[in-house]
Amino acid sequence: MRLCEVEVEVIPLDSLLQQLGTVKSVVLKIDVEGFGLNVVRGATEVIKSFRPFIFFEVHRTFDELDEMRALQLLKDMGYGLKLLDWRSKINFIIFAYPAEIGCVCCE
Repeated sequence: MRLCEVEVEVIPLDSLLQQLGTVKSVVLKIDVEGFGLNVVRGATEVIKSFRPFIFFEVHRTFDELDEMRALQLLKDMGYGLKLLDWRSKINFIIFAYPAEIGCVCCE
């Protein structure tokens, strides 16, 4: 089997939203095969400013500790976490919501 390499440009979400200008609301879906901590770190200003609802597929395949750090970082930024679905024995979906708004699926 032959593997190929693909080069992908990566920029922080905070930078992307600065380029877009005024944005009224944001919903994030994070499904990046175990690299969620990098996404959360790159979107810190977006998360603090816009307080988006976040759907986060946690992949416990590469560095499980990083995925748990990403969830802890969201909690540290004032987010509540709710388990939505187990995708497999090693993947699950978390709904992260701003604590000041509450979980819209639990009301």
